[in-house]
Amino acid sequence: DVCSSDLEIAKRMEKICPDAWFLNYTNPLTKICEAINRLTSIKFVGLCHGILAGKHQLSQFLEMNEEDLEVKASGLNHITWFQSIKDKNTGEDLYPKLKSR
Repeated sequence: DVCSSDLEIAKRMEKICPDAWFLNYTNPLTKICEAINRLTSIKFVGLCHGILAGKHQLSQFLEMNEEDLEVKASGLNHITWFQSIKDKNTGEDLYPKLKSR
């Protein structure tokens, strides 16, 4: 099972460090988080690189440096919603520019 090693770590954490957080940055992210939630008492968070990859793609679409973008985003394992896309230097809302492309 793809979750067995992560689940084994979480179960060890219950004994060794029950107040620690399990930070999951591996796939299948949702399945691993669900298993840890259902089968252990460990606090956890699942982290996905999707927002960073999306920001990189936005910078290419907008022909801007990635460092000049300010985004607010949320999502679920590779599914990202950008609530806000702004020019970090001017505060300009970049959604209209993105939609015009």
